Amino acid sequence: MITLETLTQKSDQEPVDPKADELLDGPPSDDYNKRQIQLMYEWQHRLRPEEALTRENFDKVGMDWVGDVDSSNSMSKSFREIKNHPDFTSHSRLQGKISNIEIDDVLYWVENHKLRD
Repeated sequence: MITLETLTQKSDQEPVDPKADELLDGPPSDDYNKRQIQLMYEWQHRLRPEEALTRENFDKVGMDWVGDVDSSNSMSKSFREIKNHPDFTSHSRLQGKISNIEIDDVLYWVENHKLRD
């Protein structure tokens, strides 16, 4: 699991809000907005594992996550489309729980516009 300590240990810059610690160290959230933040952290770590999560680059990652909301490759839009998909509640792994959406689900949706098995 990626933790706030992992993301901030490589930097002397100001880390993100301490409340982020509970998001990262806790279980996947079933809250729509909190889960997106958790996935955004994970996505940032995948893209730039050597880069610590500071306030400055957190804001940038947030803007990248939202992207162009009219675009088919917006991570935020893809997350919403997964949640609103008619099969979201009956999907064997997702089971209608936001906390079950993983970063791989969002990335798969961006590329394929359908739920990942």
